[in-house]
Amino acid sequence: MSNILIIDDLIPKQLQDKIENVFLNPEEVNWFFHPTSCGENAPYMKHKNVVEAPQFCHYMYDEKKGINSDYFNYVSSLLTILKQEYTDVNFDIVRIKANLQLQNKLSSNEKHTAPHRDFDFGHHVFLYYMNDSDGDTFLFNELGNGEIEVVERVSPKKGRIVCFNGEWLHASSFPINSEYRAVLNMDMRITH
Repeated sequence: MSNILIIDDLIPKQLQDKIENVFLNPEEVNWFFHPTSCGENAPYMKHKNVVEAPQFCHYMYDEKKGINSDYFNYVSSLLTILKQEYTDVNFDIVRIKANLQLQNKLSSNEKHTAPHRDFDFGHHVFLYYMNDSDGDTFLFNELGNGEIEVVERVSPKKGRIVCFNGEWLHASSFPINSEYRAVLNMDMRITH
């Protein structure tokens, strides 16, 4: 698939460990309950391979509200490294949040959450996997008549960053073997 970038270990191991340890420490970050992964009005909510369940989120930045979390500085370190690596582009943050999904034994390897787009305007999605787990990220083509096809799957790996055009439908999936799956979801406008 074109327009997907997978980068492993761009940030130092020490920063990877710090992000994982802070965000997955129950005495540090407050997580907020969401009944579904992407809202109940997602266009493919009724697709045969969709399994929805609650997830927990921690919002850190919104372009209208600005920084709204003391933990934004951990993400800003990651963004600084991205900017140093890709000096030919500008990153304008739209939203940054952390997503935490718990193990779901009702899921399966082919199941995923509802395919969706984070926003209806031009942006790129950067996913940073905070921990090793199962629970792939799926990317889809729309075939028409309510049908979709999986065109790419990316497995969570601590320290991995995945970037793709926000026009792609995408979905997470719940871990079946791991206790949880933790991801930083960073939506950004990119200009050259």
